[in-house]
Amino acid sequence: YVIVDNGGRIDQWMHDLPRHKTEVIRPGRNVGCAGAWNLILRNSEDDVIISNDDVVLDHDTLQRLVEAAAIPGVGFAWPGLSSLPWSLFLQKKWLTGRIGEYDDTFHPIYFEDNDYHYRMRLQGFDYTEVPGVGYQHAGSATLNSLPAVERSRHDERFRRNQAYYLHKWGGLPGQETRVTPYHLDHAFEERCRRPSDINEHMPTLRRLASE
Repeated sequence: YVIVDNGGRIDQWMHDLPRHKTEVIRPGRNVGCAGAWNLILRNSEDDVIISNDDVVLDHDTLQRLVEAAAIPGVGFAWPGLSSLPWSLFLQKKWLTGRIGEYDDTFHPIYFEDNDYHYRMRLQGFDYTEVPGVGYQHAGSATLNSLPAVERSRHDERFRRNQAYYLHKWGGLPGQETRVTPYHLDHAFEERCRRPSDINEHMPTLRRLASE
C-alpha cells in the first residue's frame, strides 16, 4: 500500500496499518489531489488502484476491479455503483504512459479529474464501468467538515480551477472546444522542447496574454 499523507495527520491512526506492507509518502505540504495521485503513480512500477480516504471497500472490491482491468484495452476501471468514479479507480501503467500525469495546476482539488478524462477521450480512451462492485463513499467528507472561513476559501479555489479549465480547453466539462490546451499547436510545442531565443516565442506569448 502507498499512502500520501497530504493532511499531515497519518500518525494518529498509523497503528491500524500493516507496517510491513505500507509506504507512507509525506510531501510536507498539501500537494493537492492531482499532486498526490502523481506521487502514487511515480512510486508504482505496476498498475494502481487509487482510493479516497473516505472509502470503505467490500471484501471483493479490489479483486473485481483487477479482473475487469485484465480485459485487453481496458486502461481505467471504476465501480459502476458510484457517480464519482475518481473516488476509487484502477489505472493501468500503459494508460499513464499514454496520457501522462494529472495536471496539478488544479489545486488543491476539482477539475483535475475532468481534465484527465478529457485527455483520455482525446486519445480514444474512456472509463470502463464495472457494475456490481460494492463500496461505500462518504462523499465530500472533507468539505462538509470545514468551518465557514475554510468553506469560503474552498469556493474561491473551485472558481479558480473552473476558470483555469475554461481557459485550458475553451469550455467547461462536456463543452470543450479545443483539442490542444491553450491553442498550442504542435509546431509551437516542438519549438518549446529545444533551447531558443525568447524573441522567437514573443508573438505567441503576446497572443496568449491578450486572451
